[in-house]
Amino acid sequence: MELLVYVDRSTIEPDRAAALEAAVRELVDHVAAHDRRVLLYAIYFSDDRSTMTVVHVHRDSASLEDLLTLIGPVLAPFRDLLRLQAIDVYGSPSEAVMAQLRSKTRFLGGTVAVHSRVAGVDVAIPE
Repeated sequence: MELLVYVDRSTIEPDRAAALEAAVRELVDHVAAHDRRVLLYAIYFSDDRSTMTVVHVHRDSASLEDLLTLIGPVLAPFRDLLRLQAIDVYGSPSEAVMAQLRSKTRFLGGTVAVHSRVAGVDVAIPE
């Protein structure tokens, strides 16, 4: 099993940090209520509240695909709150995941980069 790690970075629109914080709290509640496969889903703001980073970790590509399907319909409010800069995926995403990520960048901006693992240590994660 190769875990997938997803990281995206966005610039928060000026004077929109409070509205974005409220929106991401709703998004996290939505994920918590509907997704049982994601191992980690976390959103971070820089200290000056000018950038946001989203990190999630998945057991496999199917888990990432399911999460992207779940959150896709609720991303509309984010378009006016941030500018997506980049999405980085660490591991081997499926072509279906890549299509979803390309769709996300068409909607919110930014680029997608995949980073293939060269070496590492796997940790046993219970089902």
